[in-house]
Amino acid sequence: MVKKIKIVMAAIFLVFFISLLLFFCLWYLNFENAFFNKSLSDKEELLVIDSTAGYCIAGVIFFIPAILFFPVSSYFRIKNKDDHKLMNLVNKVMVSFCLVALAFLFLGPLTLTQYWETKAEEAGYTRCPSMTLLINRIHYTAWMQDIYYCDDPSVARILGRGSHQEVEEVNQYIRRRNRK
Repeated sequence: MVKKIKIVMAAIFLVFFISLLLFFCLWYLNFENAFFNKSLSDKEELLVIDSTAGYCIAGVIFFIPAILFFPVSSYFRIKNKDDHKLMNLVNKVMVSFCLVALAFLFLGPLTLTQYWETKAEEAGYTRCPSMTLLINRIHYTAWMQDIYYCDDPSVARILGRGSHQEVEEVNQYIRRRNRK
C-alpha cells in the first residue's frame, strides 16, 4: 500500500513538474513575441531578434519522454520483462516523442525566426550587417529602420547583450539624437 502511494506521489510530482516547464516555455515565448510586436507597433528604431526562443519548447518535449521513460524502462529491466507488450508500447511512444522533439529542435527556431524576420522586413526594418552590432551573440540579430545607426559606436556601446533593457536604451538614445 505504501509503495502505491509513493508511485502516485511521484506521478503527481512529474505531471506538476512537466506542466510547470511547459507553462514557463509558453510564457517565455509569449513574452518574447509580445515585446517584438510592441516594438513593431511603436515603430521603434531597433529590433533584436533572438533565434533561441524556439529551443525552449523542443527542450521540454524532449525532456518529457526522458522523465517518463526511464522509470518505466528501469522497472521492466529490473523485473527481467524486456519483451513485455507495455515495454514495447512505451518504447514506440518514447521514440515518437523524441522524433517530434528533434523536428521541433531544428524546425522550431528556424520557422519562428523566419516569421519574425519577415515581419521586420515588411515593417521596413533592415538587418544590420554582421560584425557591427551584437558581435558576441551568434543567435541575436539587430534590425534597424535607419541603417546608419548600425555603425554608430554609441549604439554598439549600449547594445552589448541584446537584452530588452538595452534595446529600450538604444531606442531612447536614437529618439534623443533625432530631436536635435
